[in-house]
Amino acid sequence: IIRRAAAAVTTSTTTKTRRKMEKQEKIEKHRASRMQLTVVAVLVGLACGGAFIYNKRTTDELSDGSGGGGMRVKKHVFDKAPITDGSKEELMKSKIVQRPPPPQEQQTTKSEQELSELVQSLDGQVRDVKIQVEQDKATGFMETDPRGVAITKKLQDATRELLHVRYGPNEPYRVQLDLTFQSTIPDFEEKGPTGKVVFEMGPSKYIPHSIFSFLEIARHWKKGAFHRRANHVLQVMVQQNPVKHLAFQEYSDQFPHVKGTVGYAGRPSGPAFYISIQDNARNHGPGSQQKRNPYEADAAIGTVVEGFEDVVLERITKMPGHEFLNDPKKHVLIDKMTILVPSSTGGGYVEWKPTDATTD
Repeated sequence: IIRRAAAAVTTSTTTKTRRKMEKQEKIEKHRASRMQLTVVAVLVGLACGGAFIYNKRTTDELSDGSGGGGMRVKKHVFDKAPITDGSKEELMKSKIVQRPPPPQEQQTTKSEQELSELVQSLDGQVRDVKIQVEQDKATGFMETDPRGVAITKKLQDATRELLHVRYGPNEPYRVQLDLTFQSTIPDFEEKGPTGKVVFEMGPSKYIPHSIFSFLEIARHWKKGAFHRRANHVLQVMVQQNPVKHLAFQEYSDQFPHVKGTVGYAGRPSGPAFYISIQDNARNHGPGSQQKRNPYEADAAIGTVVEGFEDVVLERITKMPGHEFLNDPKKHVLIDKMTILVPSSTGGGYVEWKPTDATTD
């Protein structure tokens, strides 16, 4: 009996020991499996981190021009603040070299005369549709009405084609304003009667109707002057010019009325225009200047790229008086407007010359 009891105890003990060893073996295998997964996760994390660091380093090199063969990633030129240091011709040339013209999506087969007639026809249609749409005082908005959206897009597309045919496919276009300061300006004795500013037109991708109208104003320029000195803008009256106000309020949120930009005055906008001497994105943007249409805004034109600091802020803002100046002797006169286009043979700008087809 004693031997049997001892054997039973031994068997029980052996079974327990075996079970304990099997359990411990399972635990060790589980630990080893978890360790392998941890190692794999660490290796994957290191690989991803290395790829991120390499990608960031490569991006930084492209951004600062230190890598990638000297390539440079640039923002759109209109993301920049206006040039305020009286930029020189060398800077103007370098900008053209660094900014290749955008490729045309589709080459037009129409002549300048055909495109001009098409734009005039569509311009009239837009004006007619605008009258029809706005008869509904509550919801009649050109910016949302299907008829208004469709016809304004047709006008914009045709105008963009005409811009490229008449003024060349390379953008941005520029307009130089030659000014005469009269003796009423406080710094007349010190700085004399002459000055100039240069406007760079916005991208026709967004505001072709506004750009084309302004280039036509410049092409037909006879006389005009800065005649309003407000706290937020310096406004120009346009005299004896055949260009009418815009057919619709063309506005893009890609080109807001920030400080140093040029926009059209009035509703409907133009041909009078102004320079913003402060950020007017809110008070000249959508829903401004009236309460009926939450989408309507002043139309934008371009940016002052030369003369903003030393001519606009230091001299034109010193016109004697405030708001609209009734005395013409206090105005800053605009004697001449010259259209400038990017040179087709290299950097820099050249004066645009009309062709025989440019008759209207």
